[in-house]
Amino acid sequence: MGHSYGGYLAWLSAERQPENWAALVVGSAISDLPGYMRETAPWRLENRRAEYGDSQDPAYSPLTEVGRLKMPVYLYHGRNDTRVPFAQGEAMEQALRAQSTPLVWREFPDEGHHLMTPANRRLLTLEVASFLQEKLLP
Repeated sequence: MGHSYGGYLAWLSAERQPENWAALVVGSAISDLPGYMRETAPWRLENRRAEYGDSQDPAYSPLTEVGRLKMPVYLYHGRNDTRVPFAQGEAMEQALRAQSTPLVWREFPDEGHHLMTPANRRLLTLEVASFLQEKLLP
């Protein structure tokens, strides 16, 4: 379970050791690192390179190994995200659907990178709790 960089690491961890994951919850995370770097504002690029390393290496792009994700996924993203473009979440959503991975996709049309609206935070909390209860408890 992770959001933003934590979500990016959750993608990579689940792809590298899928046998250790029963379900996955990811929000507002990078799914295509080279694409993300191409879309990053020039003034942030140097900082992003220091943070993410060699952005051209496909091993660091979760979309590259999406086929390893067979566990149920709850994926959410704010449409107005200026930190991780909404297209990053959409690309992963489409890739997961294309391979019939069990998926709950939640788009928040009035949110950015972080959920700021109390009603949306409540909705996310209730949906994730229900998702995890359904997937993890017998």
